[in-house]
Amino acid sequence: MALKMIRRPPRTLASRIRPPVKLTDPFYQSAGWRALAADIKRQRRYRCEACGSDFSRRADKLIADHIVERSAGGAEFDPLNIQCLCIACHNRKTAKARKARKARTAGTAGG
Repeated sequence: MALKMIRRPPRTLASRIRPPVKLTDPFYQSAGWRALAADIKRQRRYRCEACGSDFSRRADKLIADHIVERSAGGAEFDPLNIQCLCIACHNRKTAKARKARKARTAGTAGG
């Protein structure tokens, strides 16, 4: 007797779990922040301040980023606390900060 082929693979747990929806902080949707971010990008000539890449033709790929995070007490509207980063550099900075936060909270939980 021959085995029949399964037409559809069985569903796994991973295929049923969806990542949580990312919520945008309303601060970054405010008119004040959007105007400041646009001014900063223009003043700094649409260049990533980490890698130096030119984003003058793709300004939407450049992020106005707080150097000292707002959650850590960084000034929200101070141009000296804002840097322009491309998406790749911003993701690296964010991952590094997230890892540092996780290490700090792990260190405080044990002691």
